[in-house]
Amino acid sequence: MVNICGIDFKNPIIISSGPGGNGKELSNYIDLNLLGGFTAKTVTLMKK
Repeated sequence: MVNICGIDFKNPIIISSGPGGNGKELSNYIDLNLLGGFTAKTVTLMKK
């Protein structure tokens, strides 16, 4: 178990939003249950 910013994950493998698509694309290659997390959308702070 790994804790990142107060969130517990079963492992540190987290797929980023771009290559991961919506997950369905990856399911043909890996068991999605083995991942620690999946990034559905990346959000950044825009400074003006």
